[in-house]
Amino acid sequence: MGKEDAETVALKKELEALIDKCKEEQKKQQDTTLEQACNGVADASKVRLSTKKLLKGHINKVNSVHYSGDNRLVV
Repeated sequence: MGKEDAETVALKKELEALIDKCKEEQKKQQDTTLEQACNGVADASKVRLSTKKLLKGHINKVNSVHYSGDNRLVV
């Protein structure tokens, strides 16, 4: 980079001061951490996925999918 003039240096210092001020304000507002909030929560249950129907003869390529009238089944 080229030379940094006095105005650029002053602006960088001002920006760093504002960032520090924002971080201090965030710390003042913070009442708990994520780890502390999650201590009382039980582990999530495992989700099991299963295949209802396997399409064969498509060579792993499906060009279009149509749903039944109630939007629950693929036909």
